[in-house]
Amino acid sequence: MKKLIRIVLCLTAGVLMLSTPALAGGMSSAEIERKFEAMEKRMERLEMSVREKDKEIEALKMQTPGTEKEPEGPKWYDRIELSGAVEVEFGNVHEDFKDNTVGDHILGRH
Repeated sequence: MKKLIRIVLCLTAGVLMLSTPALAGGMSSAEIERKFEAMEKRMERLEMSVREKDKEIEALKMQTPGTEKEPEGPKWYDRIELSGAVEVEFGNVHEDFKDNTVGDHILGRH
């Protein structure tokens, strides 16, 4: 019984210690709403800035020759595949042949 009481007290103390920081950092609904509105305003400013930069980029593209978009799809060099293999064998064979026209070394190419 004492063991069960100790376990319950330890669990209760642990829960209280872990939940206290979460409860202390809570915000009121007014604070949450204020932060949400500030974030919406910031997002609108950032979106407007991106739109302006996109317009500037398009204007610069029109002024600079040779910046047209290239056609989509794979390039000719993306469609080429090179492969191959070279195999060389070398062996030393020593047999007593009466015909001296055959050499001792054999070289094979594939």
